[in-house]
Order: sequence, then C-alpha cells, then structure tokens
Amino acid sequence: MSIPVSGLLRRALARQFAALARASALAPLAVAAAVCAAEAQPAAPLALAEAERLALSNQPLLEAQRATVRAARERAVAMRQLPDPMLIAGVQNLPVNGPERYSLSADFMTMTGVGLMQEFPLPGKRRLRGQAQALMADAGGARSEALERGVRREAAMAWIELWFTERAAELAQAMAAEAQRERAAADIAYRAGRAPQADVLAADVEVELLQDRVRRLGQQAAQAREGLARWTGQPVTAALPPAAPGLPEPPSLDTLLAGLARHPELAEAGFAVAAAENTVALAREMYWPDWRVEAMYGWRPDFDEMVTLQVGIDLPVFTGQRQGREAAAAREQLAASEATRDDRERQLRAGAAGTHRAWSEARARLARYDEAIVPRANARAEAALAAYRTGKAELDAVLSARRAALDASLMRLELQMDILKQLAELRYLDMSGA
Repeated sequence: MSIPVSGLLRRALARQFAALARASALAPLAVAAAVCAAEAQPAAPLALAEAERLALSNQPLLEAQRATVRAARERAVAMRQLPDPMLIAGVQNLPVNGPERYSLSADFMTMTGVGLMQEFPLPGKRRLRGQAQALMADAGGARSEALERGVRREAAMAWIELWFTERAAELAQAMAAEAQRERAAADIAYRAGRAPQADVLAADVEVELLQDRVRRLGQQAAQAREGLARWTGQPVTAALPPAAPGLPEPPSLDTLLAGLARHPELAEAGFAVAAAENTVALAREMYWPDWRVEAMYGWRPDFDEMVTLQVGIDLPVFTGQRQGREAAAAREQLAASEATRDDRERQLRAGAAGTHRAWSEARARLARYDEAIVPRANARAEAALAAYRTGKAELDAVLSARRAALDASLMRLELQMDILKQLAELRYLDMSGA
C-alpha cells in the first residue's frame, strides 16, 4: 500500500512539532533544576584577604576622604586668584525736594553711573591662602593613607573576631555531642542498675550547659558577622576557613620604631604643623594693607558725560587689637599643632612597643598551650572517661575533666585570636616596606 508524499510530510512535521513541544515544556524544569543546583552549592569560604579587599574597594569613608582632598586642591587654585570684580550702578546727586525733585535731567549735577571695582589683595596673601589649602590637601592625602590602613586593620579585626567565634562554637558543639553520648550511656547504666540517678541528672545538666554555650557563641557569631558586614559592605553569609590566616610576622621592634617617622598619621600631623606655620606667615602679611580701584562712567541727559576713577587702600590703624591679636593666636595654634604632633608620635611608639611585646609573649604562651596544656587536658579527660567506663571513677570526674579540656581549648583559641589581632595592629604600624 503506497502512502502519498503529502501524508508523509504531514507526519514528519507532526513528529517535529511534538518534539519541540516536549522540549519547550521541559525547558523551564531544566532551568529550575540548574538554579536549584547552583543555590545548593555552598558559598566559598570568605578568606581574610578577600574581606580586606572588599572593605577597601567599597568603603564610604575612603570615598569621602578622597573627595575632601580633591575639594581642597580645587580650592587651593581658587584662593590664589584675585577677587571677582564688582559691578557698580546707581544715580548720584538726585534732587529729592523742590520743583526738580526726582528728575534725572533738571540738575546738571545729577547723573546715572555704571562702573567696576576691583580689589587687589597683596600677592603674598593670595599665595599663602592658596598654600594653606594645598597643605590641607596634603594632610588629607596622608589621612587617606592612614584611613586605608585603618580600614584594612578594622576589617581584619572583625574577620578575626568572627573566625574565633565560629571555631569556639565548633569546639563547644563537639563537646556537646560527646556529652549527649555520655548522657545516653549514663541513662542505660542507670536503667541496668549499674549507676545512680544522680549520674543521669549530672549528665543532663552538662548537656544543657554545653548547648547554652553553643547558643551563646552562635549569638556572638551573628553579631560578629554584622560587624564584618559593616566593613565589607555586603552580608557575610559564607563560613570562614577553618585554618587560621597566615599573617606575616612583623619586623624587629627597633625596625618598627624607626619606621614610625614615615607613618601617615605623623605625616598628617606634620602637615598640620606646616599649615599652622602658614597661618603665622599670613598673620604677618595682614599688617600690610590691600588696595582697590574703582572706575565709573556717568551719564547726564542734557550735559557732558563724566568718568570717575578712585583708588582705595585699607588703613590698619588698630593693629594692636586686630592684626596683633591674630598673629598671637596663630603662634599659639602653631604651638598646639606641634604639641599634638609630638603627643601622637609618643602614642604610636608606645602602642608599637606594647603590641610588639604582647605579641612576642603571646607566641610563647601559645607554644606552651600546644605542647603541654591542651594535650594534658585532653589526656586527663580521656583517662577520666576510661576510668568511669571501668567503674574506677565517678561521672563527676569525667564532667570536670571535660570542662577543663574545653576551657583549655577555648583559652588556647582566644590566645590565638589575640595573636592575630596583634599582628593586624602591627601591620598597621609597620612602615618598613613603605
């Protein structure tokens, strides 16, 4: 039996349309499955270096400071210029009474005038005023560098705080799981008549205490995440790497102290002193008067036109109460700026020495925890548990040993956090590579 060609064509087209319809129906399901698979993949751990990069790339503090520096540099150019000329217009010698009152043409002395006035501050004053703004821009640039270092330090501190709480919560969770198992074992022993009910109750209390510690650490971790998000500019949803970050060790204390002279905080204080010196120089310039020129064209309807040219000059008569006082105030401000710079240098040196010493001592303490305290605390907990299982010790000894082991591990972790924070602080102070 032969089938017409047109029938074969219709069947082929029908099969193609059916395949396309099935593909169209399955396409949304495929897209949804791909999205779910992507969402199911855990986010990559947020490393310390990435958190610092986010903090530096998306930081309103830095943007505000950079804008302040740009504004000061623009203002420095403007302050060196002459003031804008002033347009003058008015009517002179206008009668206000009599038969010719308010007439612009009746009296030959009445005229309508228009003119310009230009003030000429001394070039030294303009130069010093522009220099003052330039020094403010330089101080702002140093502050920008200090802010960058500070943002990096604060982001690192927030990251370290979150890392500590996550690791502490893991330790407490592991201890809580072990306590749950021992609570179940104590319940079995009690039901079999091999242990008193007090052991079961003691195990219950221990489980509850450990779970409460886990919840408290979870709350602290949530707060630490918010603190880190303040610097990264976005929610911190990923977990942190389990291993401690490898921050570089600082240079020797002598090298650290020697480099503090180049620290941006001291550079900013130095520019403040230079700005105060500039103010003293400007106060001296104020003893010299500025001058101005005024040119005016007068029009009289029925009389000759007139031109007026005037020159004015300031008269610094009461210098003792004005310019002298300003000069004295400028000298006092200079003394204050110098004292502030010296005090800031002392603060930095004291902070660098104290942090460097604390870091060195904390390293020695951490080594002691790793070599003796934590291993012995864990060995004591294992020995107490083995003795309890053989009937040679009470459950209280096991619980006490476990608490001591957890406290030792937490203290060791807290000491490690302190070391990381001290390294972050020393990195802020270290100018040896600058």
